[in-house]
Amino acid sequence: MSEAVLATDKIRIEPIPAATNEIVVRDPRSQKILYSFKEPTDAEVSAAFARARAAFEKTRAMTVAARVRETLKLRDYILKHKEKIVDRIVQETGKARVDALMADVAQALAIIDLYSKSAEKYLADEKVPTPIILQGKKSYIHYEPMGIALIISPWNFPFNLAMVPIITAFVAGNSIVFKPSEWTPLKGLIEEIVEGSGFMKDAITVVYGGKDTGQRLIDERPSKILFTGSTRAGKQIMEQAAKYLIPVELELGGKDPMVVFEDVDIDRAAHGAMWGGLMNCGQTCTSIERVLVHERIHDNFVKALVAKIEDL
Repeated sequence: MSEAVLATDKIRIEPIPAATNEIVVRDPRSQKILYSFKEPTDAEVSAAFARARAAFEKTRAMTVAARVRETLKLRDYILKHKEKIVDRIVQETGKARVDALMADVAQALAIIDLYSKSAEKYLADEKVPTPIILQGKKSYIHYEPMGIALIISPWNFPFNLAMVPIITAFVAGNSIVFKPSEWTPLKGLIEEIVEGSGFMKDAITVVYGGKDTGQRLIDERPSKILFTGSTRAGKQIMEQAAKYLIPVELELGGKDPMVVFEDVDIDRAAHGAMWGGLMNCGQTCTSIERVLVHERIHDNFVKALVAKIEDL
């Protein structure tokens, strides 16, 4: 038996706290308990939405340029404290540091950069043709914020899939209630970034909890729901949201295929298949689940792919 196996055998699994409404967050490498927290009460959930509703009256009145300036505060803080943020992501997900930096932190910075250059153009009034029945008038598409965006993020990219939709919703003029995954909630991190950067107060409200908390948040009737996660949970969220006619945007899993034609560079295609299938241990909603290879190059492709994987 190898030393690695022996070391794994000696991992001590700490007991879960006795409270039934206690959520425990562990280091996935050692199974050590990092911290725990209780599910919020109904009053705390309602209070979170009350703060978000009050904040919406301010966000909707701001210009797009003013909202973008607020996000630049977040950008500057994230850049200054990126190593500390990476530490938290690595601790709760078990990722390599480069993965946490590039797939989580860099994506948040990239979306802020995109909107700093393009948001005013994206959200500007658009002149459109006027129907003949309204002859003599002018017609425009005018963009209005929806209200409170409820964002429920997954465990696999806990910073990327929190900050990217949060920033997108805010730039469009909405306030946000955010519930992270109970597996990798990065508890306190978003609040620290908001407070430390001087970002607009209460425009982002974080609520920690599990499935039951998610259901109670939907019962508060947000203006829109964005959920990233499993198909099973997505169906449940859509069913509950339908009772209130809440618009829902779902980013769920799939069986994503890669198609390899006979004229490809086999070495490059095999490398792409390996990266696409194994990036983040395959735990991404767009990971390659199956590969369809032209029969003429099938054997050579499989040989190249196996060699690359054995080299990891």
